[in-house]
Amino acid sequence: NYDLRHYFVAHWSWELPRLPGPAVLGEGWQLNAITSLASGNPFSVVVGYDRANARFQAGTSPQRPDLVPGASSNPILGGPDRYFDPAAFALPAAGFYGNLERNTLIGPGLATTDLSINKRFDVGGDAKIQFRVEVFNLFNRANFAIPSSRTVFTSTGPVGSAGRITSTTTSARQVQLGLKITF
Repeated sequence: NYDLRHYFVAHWSWELPRLPGPAVLGEGWQLNAITSLASGNPFSVVVGYDRANARFQAGTSPQRPDLVPGASSNPILGGPDRYFDPAAFALPAAGFYGNLERNTLIGPGLATTDLSINKRFDVGGDAKIQFRVEVFNLFNRANFAIPSSRTVFTSTGPVGSAGRITSTTTSARQVQLGLKITF
């Protein structure tokens, strides 16, 4: 469940050189950014009832379907309405477990950049004031979670909402202002 194949984080900080013009533009400016990129988490599609008649207990792993011959074990379509193709899976014969391996599907990846712009003002002695503008998820990218509906079959048949994503892993863009006083 935690096999994140690729994960990259970069942080940079830049003290801007003195800017020409009024004192408010002068020195003390700093830019900071953190960029995070990650591939998606693995997950399994499941059968929503005891098809194998195994009488599994609460807390045990649910049963998985059969993989349709010729279909990919990672049939990703993309997009939040139908992230994976439920037609790639078949209901196993009654009394048998499905042949789909665990965690063969890979969820959506993550990409986010946070940026801050800071201006330091010297007020005298050791006292300083820092004004901060911080932007989280700068590019306002929707980082989707794994599908909330991973069940492809119930005892009444195929699940129409299979593969639908209904949540994100990060929030929308947020802007925060701050004032820090050190003395």
